[in-house]
Amino acid sequence: MSSPVVRRLALLSTVHFLHNLAHCSYLHLPGFLDRLGARTSTIGPIMATLTLSAVLFRPLIGRVLDTQDRRLVAVAASACNVVVCLLYLTVSKVGPWIYCVRFAHGIVWAAVLSALFTMAADLIPAERRIQGIGLFGVAGMLPLSVAGLVGDALLARGSYGVLFCFAAAAAASATLVVAMLPESRGERRAADPDRPWLRVVMAASLRPVWLIGMAMAVSVSSYLTFIKSFVLARGIGSVGAFFTAYTIAAVTARTVFGRLPDRLGTNRALPISVLSLAAGLLLLAASQSTAWVMVAGVFCGIGQGYAFPTAMALVVDRAHPSERGSAMAAFTALFDLGVFTGSIALGALLSRTSYSTMYACAAAIALLGAATFARSVAGTWQSEGVGPMPPAGAPERRW
Repeated sequence: MSSPVVRRLALLSTVHFLHNLAHCSYLHLPGFLDRLGARTSTIGPIMATLTLSAVLFRPLIGRVLDTQDRRLVAVAASACNVVVCLLYLTVSKVGPWIYCVRFAHGIVWAAVLSALFTMAADLIPAERRIQGIGLFGVAGMLPLSVAGLVGDALLARGSYGVLFCFAAAAAASATLVVAMLPESRGERRAADPDRPWLRVVMAASLRPVWLIGMAMAVSVSSYLTFIKSFVLARGIGSVGAFFTAYTIAAVTARTVFGRLPDRLGTNRALPISVLSLAAGLLLLAASQSTAWVMVAGVFCGIGQGYAFPTAMALVVDRAHPSERGSAMAAFTALFDLGVFTGSIALGALLSRTSYSTMYACAAAIALLGAATFARSVAGTWQSEGVGPMPPAGAPERRW
């Protein structure tokens, strides 16, 4: 990659890190709600309101990214993120206002992520797309641990108001950096398609990606939602042990071995990655010791570390460049929806069976998604109106 592109990606990764640092600070929000007197049954819906609004508004956000200057959308969304972080300072009781703040936060967060990932996809060369998206994603993974530690330190010495101000400061810093970036794509041409959003996302070439993306998301929700209660019920391992192994494995896969999926080809790398995720879930189902939990974290981390950027690279490859924003927004919306519905469905299954059964079912869903995708790419893809899809690992088409 050329030096200007590397510099822009470095700045964009910095923006991604700072916004995620702000966002992950709200992992402590349940404690704030508990202090306000919220019941456990109330905290869940309040937290889920962000995901709901993000899913609902991503189609509109994607359309805006395809028709407007992406840099301006990123700057506007970043500035709004500062405002919404400060709005938490106005919450003094559990009532309709906190739901409004969370709803607004979801819209802003969807706009921030969609804009940043679309701009990154514009800049990353096609032959290194999976590696590039994976490395860009690392900047969003690191704040998960950093924000937890910083939040603990701030709350030990101050109030939740201090934490909310810290989040706003991180978002403000991100706004200043993203304002330094130029627009990430060339001018829109008259020959570019201008199709309705639904027709864009229902293109035949994208449907298998949506299917395996949903399967991944449902499977991932099993440990995002239930790993805490799992280790308590089994009396083995810890959340920290699982996610430490998970994060190290995912970051190592994306940094040290980041070129592997590009060399394998996206159509082969994606189902193989999901198989690793399924293996980790099966290990959790059978776990009898802390070591097993950590090994499960390694397999899940490798699987998710490769699967998410590979699926996103496929979305970029199979969508028209002028419709990239809509396609990227659709993928992230479906992933959020999969995590949301997976938490509910697997939770209902868990209440009637056991952790072993629940994690085994989550693994089965991942395997079914991988098998269906592998079967779908065995033939030749016909994109709507643009001819056959290129082979796995081929450079992006010239439209």
